[in-house]
Amino acid sequence: MQPRSRTFSFRRLSRRLSDDSRGTAAAEFAIILPAILAFAFGATEVLNLIALDRKLTLTARAVSDIVAQATKVNDADMANVLSSGKVLLQPYPDNELKIRVSAVNIDANKNATVVWSDASPPSEARGNGAVTIPAALLIANTQLIWGEVAYTYKPNFGAFSLKSSWTLSYENNNFFARPRESSGVCRSGCS
Repeated sequence: MQPRSRTFSFRRLSRRLSDDSRGTAAAEFAIILPAILAFAFGATEVLNLIALDRKLTLTARAVSDIVAQATKVNDADMANVLSSGKVLLQPYPDNELKIRVSAVNIDANKNATVVWSDASPPSEARGNGAVTIPAALLIANTQLIWGEVAYTYKPNFGAFSLKSSWTLSYENNNFFARPRESSGVCRSGCS
């Protein structure tokens, strides 16, 4: 009788391994985990972006509404209005926030012109001159207070984001209000 051969048999090993399912769940979980984490963090970023966009729209509405309730505004009033926009944005950081409030006069021919503008940072203020506003708001011999807000959002989980930052522009976050107490809101130096 010959001694039993101790040679390595791939057939025997593959049969033994195919019958053994002890590590299957762990292996499947290890394969799926990165996809689950990417989806969870990505969904979190999308929800943060949606919530931030909503806050920006509400901030534009609030700053234009505050100014529309006045008959006159001075530098101190505008500084308070612009800083209130930063408070409204909490809990998001305000270092990327840009707020602009402008008064737009509409003449008898329905031409819209910016007559004054304030912003934070000040370099974002509009220059006086013609602007394009929605046709439905063009009512002859009236004024509109135009609040605009922009923000550059930097994702919390940058590795799971498609971009390193998202710009939420003035065009998508603005609001028009009509003056309530007078035909127009006068900036410093008006009578």
